[in-house]
Amino acid sequence: MQHVTRTSCIIVIVLANAGFFSLGDGQTAGAAATSTANNLIKAYTQMVVKAHSNNIRIYGGTITPFKGNAYYNQYSELCRTTVNQWIRTRGNFDACIDFDATMRDPQDSTRLVTTYQNDGLHPDTTGYKTMGQSIDLSLFVKAVSTGINEGSGNLPGTFLLGQNYPNPFNPSTTISFSLLSRSFTSLKMKKR
Repeated sequence: MQHVTRTSCIIVIVLANAGFFSLGDGQTAGAAATSTANNLIKAYTQMVVKAHSNNIRIYGGTITPFKGNAYYNQYSELCRTTVNQWIRTRGNFDACIDFDATMRDPQDSTRLVTTYQNDGLHPDTTGYKTMGQSIDLSLFVKAVSTGINEGSGNLPGTFLLGQNYPNPFNPSTTISFSLLSRSFTSLKMKKR
């Protein structure tokens, strides 16, 4: 049995689309595309290591397609797919926000959906709204120490433990919570 303890922390989202200029700049050969992909992955790896060393969760956003824009060619596409595969690989970032899957044309995965863009590269208002709506908001729920032992069979499917109010330095405080179903509940506080 493992005791579940999580603390609040800052969350950073890395939008890999910042790599567009690297992808389109001189990608005229497979070796250059591989080198650029490796350099981007190295930079993202450094970001992840630095974030984790400061107890910061870091999420990676995949690079959206851009065929139809002047930056696009077979080598920039190779670079984009290589970087996206790395971003999607479990364990590199704490989570992947797959903007590529959200924004790509179902008939041509190298292009943005026509109604989400104007120039083949940049999302328009509808595109950005779609990207925002695709993000799993549960990634941003503040994790709390539950004191529930995993594997005990007592872990509820869904629960919410709210922030105490007023702060704990007052003589009394209120903590809101909710469970999936009505049941006997015990909340124990420990002084540290």
